Amino acid sequence: MEQLEVEAVQAARHAGVTWKAIGALYGLSKQGAQQRFRSSSDGDPPGA
Repeated sequence: MEQLEVEAVQAARHAGVTWKAIGALYGLSKQGAQQRFRSSSDGDPPGA
């Protein structure tokens, strides 16, 4: 189940959804969402 969440978040990020918006859905801050879901190969531009 967690893998599905990770894939959904990755798809959302590639579609341009912000970390702030993703965090809001999970009751997390932008930084909390990044820590929970970001992988080292995420491909986010710096500052995204």
